[in-house]
Amino acid sequence: MKHADLDGLLERMLSVEQPRRFKPDRSVYSWAAGKMGVAPDECMLVAAHGWDIAGAQWAGLRAAFIAREGHQLFPLAETPEIETADLLGFTEKLFPAPANGTAVPITTMDGKDLASNLEEGKFLNMRKIT
Repeated sequence: MKHADLDGLLERMLSVEQPRRFKPDRSVYSWAAGKMGVAPDECMLVAAHGWDIAGAQWAGLRAAFIAREGHQLFPLAETPEIETADLLGFTEKLFPAPANGTAVPITTMDGKDLASNLEEGKFLNMRKIT
């Protein structure tokens, strides 16, 4: 993340080196939720790897699959909550426009709207505020 200059956009980075297990072991996802101080069902893994999506779901996390070229869902896992071709499609499904058609602006840590950041290719740690 540091090499890609993305580390400043994240609140926290977790690694499988700490729990000494590898994904898709469900204990890794449960550990990560615990480190963030939330229940697994309050988390959503967003990934382009079907095996990673499956592991997260088996641990009780919500999941979104970004269908990048050459990647597919794991056939023995449930269908994830969100399936889309890119991050912009993901945000549109996660934060749909209200029925009246009025767009709800989502501001990110840098003060820009979410769509602008995604168009610039930035990856963000998003937290829905309720």
